[in-house]
Amino acid sequence: MPFLGVLPAAAGAVLLGIGAANDTDWMAIAGGIALAVGVFATPILAHNNIDYAVYDRLNKLEKSE
Repeated sequence: MPFLGVLPAAAGAVLLGIGAANDTDWMAIAGGIALAVGVFATPILAHNNIDYAVYDRLNKLEKSE
């Protein structure tokens, strides 16, 4: 599941919006942090899940020759 990081990003965006609308500083800050973690985690998880599988198949092909 390479796009698992989207879930905390979506939850963080909702918390950020609710916190900003209600002038709740702690909720807006927590939402911003969760959004940032999700945005940064998504490409890292995608790289780990997709690229390692490709490299594993390439290594198996190289070993079989």
